[in-house]
Amino acid sequence: MNQVELLTVEEATQRLGVSPATFWVLVKRHKLPKYKIPMRGKRVFFKTSDIDRLTQPVRVNGDEEGSGE
Repeated sequence: MNQVELLTVEEATQRLGVSPATFWVLVKRHKLPKYKIPMRGKRVFFKTSDIDRLTQPVRVNGDEEGSGE
């Protein structure tokens, strides 16, 4: 079975390098999905793959690839 690494809120904010307030804005705006584990109460967790996706560079519309600017 494939094991998914889950992070707590504290671990996720540290990995992203953002404040807790900024982190929750990302969650509220649906930029970062949250997960619950049955029988673990109300705590929410975050996948490392989702966190890492937010740190990857993205192309900005109108910029040509390789333009050097």
